[in-house]
This record gives sequence, C-alpha cells and structure tokens, in this order.
Amino acid sequence: LVHLDAHLDTGDEYHGNKLSHGTALRRAMEDGCVDVEKSTHIGIHGSSSGPDLLKDDEDKGWLTITIDDFVQKGPEEVAEIVKEELAILQPSLVLMWMFWSLENVLVLGFLSQGE
Repeated sequence: LVHLDAHLDTGDEYHGNKLSHGTALRRAMEDGCVDVEKSTHIGIHGSSSGPDLLKDDEDKGWLTITIDDFVQKGPEEVAEIVKEELAILQPSLVLMWMFWSLENVLVLGFLSQGE
C-alpha cells in the first residue's frame, strides 16, 4: 500500500469514533487487509499525526516519508525509495495499491513542479 495523505489514518479513534476517515487504515490493519511491512505513508504532516502515532506505525513496520522529507528529496528520489523498499520485501511485486487524499495530491503535485 502506498498511502498519500497529510495524516496517518491509523489512529484508534478520531473524535471518539472508531469508524472514521482518521481510523480507516487502523481498521484495515486489524482486519488483515494491509501488510504494513510492505506499506508506505507519503506526505505526512499535521497535528493528528503526532509522535506517538508515528512511532507506533514505525514499530509496526510502516515506512513514513513526511512532507518535509518529500520536499527535501523530491518526487523522483521518493519514488526510488518506495520502489527499493518494496523490492527488498517482495522482489517480484508488480502490483501496488495507492490510497490518497485530495489535499496531498494537490500539495505533492505543486511541490513536484518546483513551485
């Protein structure tokens, strides 16, 4: 899974709700739908992606590339990092799922144009 979003969406609850846009990936992980060791967050920033949740995701196996990392490295280097990470774990991998939010598609597209 390549998750393009400003937020991790792996929290247990969002405003007291266990079934929300902020908990979708947590529920998917619990149901065995996401192999976190072959998954990457890209573009993470913001208050709902705090250090405890980032550490929890890292401990579970997620690779997280923050928006600051993306800006520093650029889209080509980030793409190579993701491809290398996935190839190390699954050399024959040819299919990946992408899950994104509109806000990051717009931000990452803007940044990748060097603006």
